Amino acid sequence: HLSLRVDGRAHIELKHRMQQAWGAFHKHRKVLLNHHVPLDLRLKFFDTCISPCAVFAIAILPLSQSQIQSICIVQRKMLRRVVGWRRIDGEPWRDTMIRMNQRLTRAMDLHFIASLEDSIWRARWRFACHVAASRQDAWIRRVGYLSNSLIIDPVLPSMPNRSRGS
Repeated sequence: HLSLRVDGRAHIELKHRMQQAWGAFHKHRKVLLNHHVPLDLRLKFFDTCISPCAVFAIAILPLSQSQIQSICIVQRKMLRRVVGWRRIDGEPWRDTMIRMNQRLTRAMDLHFIASLEDSIWRARWRFACHVAASRQDAWIRRVGYLSNSLIIDPVLPSMPNRSRGS
């Protein structure tokens, strides 16, 4: 998936990453949803296989807070399926969700799984450190410091400029 539109690029890439994460989840669903395997091992497996698939290359995207929140929602949906839950007949939906969240919290005590939001921030920090530690003439530094004043073309009647963003 390649989008050169600035306004939709992050949305398209985020949607693709979530599709890849669900694909990895369904690929390994026999292991993840198998209640004969201890829950802590299933959570470790989830953290090893699914989380990196969801976070890959998202660190460099300009994501809004609602997009980051949607990533965390997808992770919680997957974890609820791993932990397993059943609806009790006649129980209000609110009580079911409270019971499920308590069950998920107890499961997270077995094996800590960082939220995908934390993983994204860690990846962004690592990328910023990589850029800061790179050589002065590296392409990643050049792109970061690119400005219109460096563009000098005697053929052009005026300096090129970007249109103002919204």
